[in-house]
Amino acid sequence: MSLEILSILTQGADLIAKIREIEVINRFHKLADNLEAEASKRAFREVLIGFDHMATANQCEDFESQVDEMRMARTRFMQCTHLDPNGEQILLDSNGGTTRIPNSFIIAAGYFGNFVYFSARKERAVAILQAYLCGASQPEECVKIFSMKTMKNILTN
Repeated sequence: MSLEILSILTQGADLIAKIREIEVINRFHKLADNLEAEASKRAFREVLIGFDHMATANQCEDFESQVDEMRMARTRFMQCTHLDPNGEQILLDSNGGTTRIPNSFIIAAGYFGNFVYFSARKERAVAILQAYLCGASQPEECVKIFSMKTMKNILTN
């Protein structure tokens, strides 16, 4: 098989991976659509910023830029996994109401971000470990975020 054909096949596989990651990113953005910017939701935004860094890494053609963006994403996700699991983020919505997001959800979302990060780097064993750590520390939230379909789609790509 020529290098040109191999390159085209690799680009096709990368495109499929990007589409799947965008679906995951959109899922988290939907959670924040009606929220206004404020300091109390900083931890929740960390997850979203992490996924934005991953999306940017996928768009970069320069390898060093990709690596930088992926590192920034991983940093955001790790920060989320170290929140106080008993705390919560109180968010003001655009109608003046409040929404409470338990830190346990943000912690699980951080582990999910780590899962996607390591999957994108073809570190499947470490990705699966992130899912396990999420389940061990935040079992109720883990089942909300990690679906078998999502894990299979990401890991088989």
